[in-house]
Amino acid sequence: MKKFISAATSLCMAATSMLCSIAPSVSAADATKTLTIGTYKASGSEYAAQGSKVTISADAISAGDVKIPCAVYLDESTADTQTIAIPITVNSTNSDVKNVKFDLIDPSKPYFDTAKTITTAKGESITTKNAVIFAAGLDEMGDYAPTGILNLTVDSKQVKAGADNYYIGYGQNFPRGYSWTGSKSDDYPVFVFDVTFPKGTSAGDYKIQFCNYIKDSQGNAALMLETDNARYANIGSLSNLNLNEMTISVEGSGAPQTEGDIVLDFGQYNANPGDKVTVEAKLKKGASCPVGSYDVKFKIDSPLSIVAYGSSSAAYGSASIETNKDTMQASFICMDYNSDPLMGTEGEAVFKFSVQIPDNCPAGNYNVGLASAEIFKGGKNSDVWSWSTVGGTINVGGGGSTTTTTSTTTTTTVTSSQPVGSGDIVLDFGQYEADPGQKVTVEAKLQKGASCPVGSYDVKFKIGSPLTIVAYGATSAAYGNASIENNKDTMQASFICMDKNSDPLAGTEGETVFKFSVQIPENCPGGTYNVGLASAEIFKGGKNSDVWSWSTVGGTIKVNGEPPKYSGVGDADKDGKITAKDASAILKLVADYEKGEATIDDEKMFICDVNRDGFINAKDASAVLKYCADVQNDFTGSFIDYLVQNYHVDPTKLA
Repeated sequence: MKKFISAATSLCMAATSMLCSIAPSVSAADATKTLTIGTYKASGSEYAAQGSKVTISADAISAGDVKIPCAVYLDESTADTQTIAIPITVNSTNSDVKNVKFDLIDPSKPYFDTAKTITTAKGESITTKNAVIFAAGLDEMGDYAPTGILNLTVDSKQVKAGADNYYIGYGQNFPRGYSWTGSKSDDYPVFVFDVTFPKGTSAGDYKIQFCNYIKDSQGNAALMLETDNARYANIGSLSNLNLNEMTISVEGSGAPQTEGDIVLDFGQYNANPGDKVTVEAKLKKGASCPVGSYDVKFKIDSPLSIVAYGSSSAAYGSASIETNKDTMQASFICMDYNSDPLMGTEGEAVFKFSVQIPDNCPAGNYNVGLASAEIFKGGKNSDVWSWSTVGGTINVGGGGSTTTTTSTTTTTTVTSSQPVGSGDIVLDFGQYEADPGQKVTVEAKLQKGASCPVGSYDVKFKIGSPLTIVAYGATSAAYGNASIENNKDTMQASFICMDKNSDPLAGTEGETVFKFSVQIPENCPGGTYNVGLASAEIFKGGKNSDVWSWSTVGGTIKVNGEPPKYSGVGDADKDGKITAKDASAILKLVADYEKGEATIDDEKMFICDVNRDGFINAKDASAVLKYCADVQNDFTGSFIDYLVQNYHVDPTKLA
């Protein structure tokens, strides 16, 4: 039967064309498969048990923003899906649906504040902060990793999908098959996403729905699962994919809570991707309320971030503010000279901070304000003033910044054990020391190239014999924990690295691009062995795009012990004797050198150029083989004697 390949499959396979794909074995095809949108069961949220019908109370939506952890679950009897393509959106008759926001959770990144431990159907014990998905496990390095290759998209709308509101596109490809994390396919979700309803969202039903449409002239469905020989969809001629959607009902009028004693106005701002916005939370109401201290925690919509804070409060006599960037908290004491609580000045800024708009930030409205606050009337244990906020919206447009800014460039000198290599992207393979019999974890870290957006990596490793690579990490920490496909037989690896907007991803310097385990044999001679890249293609975009130049530094493993003992000329494998294995080793060196996978140093020339003609080639291997044959025919001299007598080599050149 014809093997179906969708656009999602093609994208996921783009960076893995050189890897050997192994299709999962299939005992029997499912008659149907089912996708269900509902609450994320393992989230710990108060909404976790409500499934596909969720209710937000009037009190909750009036008190503040409401976030509901959601997920898509797959119910299948056979683990044979090779490609997943799931687009979803939110719809409602209420205009406030425009303000409902999706946040797609990358399965390869932390989600929970504290790690959770689960036991998989295979008996693996996994401890991770990630939201564990339906096909996942421990990689060969013992780290948690989702199975397959991910393609994630999230946007404030998606015209091609007919989504006027927030949109998620989730794609996953399994070139090497998978097994379920749990005993059933729907014990864990395909993916997790948060749905946030802003404070004051009007009452009504909000539908989380699949975007189910024909996406091209060939009749391919945008929402589809594919196996090796079948498609599962619910459109056109196919009806073998069951779809269960979700309804979130907001109760009440959705009117904001009663205005507090103290009101902070966070303002409204317009910006473009790449801009920084100075947000001022001004005292709109409450000048008549004496305040002893403020303790607040800010909140801001992703991907925006607060990058700098003001150190004083203009509204309260320039009181000194203490801030914690990691937790986005701030506090200050405001007392007059008599240690009495201080009244504020309306119209002045209580807090001021700088918000960074990422260069690739999607257009849309983003919220900033207070997650919590305690505004004390006196000392720390006194009563508190009630509070509320207004404003706090940053409208991000689709164009680049038109604001001219002056900045100061700070030059930082970094001292490293490795020199900085040439090329746009430089990988540092590090330097290691080990004893025979040990395993060494090698990490190829991004030393240079964080400013180079990358679409994919295709690499082939190399390592000095007799060392071997025995296990590979499944994700790339330097590129957003992108899933890596490995081929042990050929020592090749590849991964796609795109952000949620399907744009190439910039790496993080100092983080690990590849990680693998090297086995040192028990009888490994002492010495220094090299490990690194035999070849690499680091694409700027898709598979046919331009590539970044690259180089490596480091990549040495010093093995303790005695250096190898060998008989000298001709003993290419350094085992102390001249045999046919040495001829094979010479031919392999020649082949590796011609492919650019080996170098020739003085020692190799001395050992392998046995006929002393200034070259290492098949003639040298032939001389070794002829010697081995003649030894069997009663030649009793050494290999050096043989070369002098039969090849007329100057004996001084063999010493």
